[in-house]
Amino acid sequence: MPPLSAREVVARIAPPPGGDSPTVKEIRYQLRLRKWSWFDPTLTAEPGILQLPDWQFCATRRVDDDPTPRFEWDGKTEHACACDFVSVRNALQECDALLIESPHRSEYADRGRGEALGPLRDTEVNRVVLNRLPGLLEKVARHVPDGVAGGFRIAVVNAVQYQTSLAACTAKPRCAINKAVRDRTWHALFDLPEIRDDLDRRLRKMAPRLILVASTSRTQDRLVAFLRERSFRFLALDRHPSGWWRAEPKIVPL
Repeated sequence: MPPLSAREVVARIAPPPGGDSPTVKEIRYQLRLRKWSWFDPTLTAEPGILQLPDWQFCATRRVDDDPTPRFEWDGKTEHACACDFVSVRNALQECDALLIESPHRSEYADRGRGEALGPLRDTEVNRVVLNRLPGLLEKVARHVPDGVAGGFRIAVVNAVQYQTSLAACTAKPRCAINKAVRDRTWHALFDLPEIRDDLDRRLRKMAPRLILVASTSRTQDRLVAFLRERSFRFLALDRHPSGWWRAEPKIVPL
């Protein structure tokens, strides 16, 4: 196995809407990999530097949150269902949020290389989420019995709205996701005050009764600390929705 080698990743990021600074920001962070051939070779501008294209973190590739709740469960029946957009789009109703870390390539056109579509777009993952929600939400209701009267209406939110897996920058369109790339890039973006403040603004505008943190394991501690610091009401789950097919998610003691 080849040894790890480090390069500095350089990227330009469009500011989230509603922030204090309208200027594009340059970020730099260290990434250590064994096989740099995973990336498109044209991104290496000079030795030791990986220059991401300006479109990687541009405004058209920022995945917006669900405009209305995606899933609902009445607290009684055996099945959850997809919300009827027509019935809820003009009604101001209480909702809850499913917080995941950043967009998967299925949330973009052209297998992750096109423009943003919306959060949690994988058809199979959505089907599994609908099947798992009743059992999970029964447990959630027992944890917060005072705040979930009337069941649940759940919107999907990405903590970071940019594609941190860099799936659009790979040498081949069907390359498997590299978790080291995804996690390091996510933390580099979440280190930015603008990104954290943007998440704060989006959550306060949505005003969820409860936030279910369903991120991957290497981002969960940061999100839990953020939500605690900003005084949001939340519960943490033990797995991302893409892993719910293996087992029903559990609530993590904090």
